[in-house]
Amino acid sequence: MSKVRKIIGKIALAALVGGLGAVAGCGGVSGSDVVNARNQATAASCAYFQMCGDIGNGKTYSTSGDCTSQVNGNWTSAWPTTTCQGHVDQHQLTVCLDAINSTTDCNGLAVLLTLTKCGSGTVCSANQPPDAGGGG
Repeated sequence: MSKVRKIIGKIALAALVGGLGAVAGCGGVSGSDVVNARNQATAASCAYFQMCGDIGNGKTYSTSGDCTSQVNGNWTSAWPTTTCQGHVDQHQLTVCLDAINSTTDCNGLAVLLTLTKCGSGTVCSANQPPDAGGGG
């Protein structure tokens, strides 16, 4: 059952983090805020995976570096520069990071519920015009 939980958790994280980044927005002035946000989310996520025993030989991530690399790629997909550059809402980022850091249940459902607080439409919502999608 433990192996199934790990597979579900990894699939849920990859699918959700990638899928939650689908909301498009306008670019900003600097990418450093989004890079910092991704780095913080990566660190929190890999700490979670470490707690759940998903890092090590034969595990979801073979090393901490492997976790960092793969998970940062997922957060980069979720929070693309074109959407989030200059638009990271620090309060919403804190809500997301707190959700990741407070998750102690290592099942796929816990990951799913936590990541609902981490979508680009929420975390990357600062300084966005009311109707960024245009339309007429």
